Amino acid sequence: MDMLMSLGDKGFRGSSVKTWEGEGEKVRDLMRVCVNTAKTIIVLGNGGDWVRSDQKVLRTILTMQGMPEPPRGLLLCDVCRDENRELFEDIGGARVRAIVARDIVRRIMTITLL
Repeated sequence: MDMLMSLGDKGFRGSSVKTWEGEGEKVRDLMRVCVNTAKTIIVLGNGGDWVRSDQKVLRTILTMQGMPEPPRGLLLCDVCRDENRELFEDIGGARVRAIVARDIVRRIMTITLL
């Protein structure tokens, strides 16, 4: 499934937001959302099996690094296993930040209950 949605300037302080669902391993698809000029790129896994999800995110990072004009902005990557955070940041370099989003959501939910 391939979907591209541009939200334009709807409360994003002058930034345009593009969301896309597709194959992160295809340079042509990544160019459709202008990853080479984006300030921030959020790479999400596919959920489900943590091994496959983290592999997909890692393949997307490697594809972006191999592009003729790699991204200059921050790559914020969703990682399922905390053990993989350091690996993603080492491979991706200084522009990659790996987070375990599920842990953050759980913490917010717990704080809300207090």
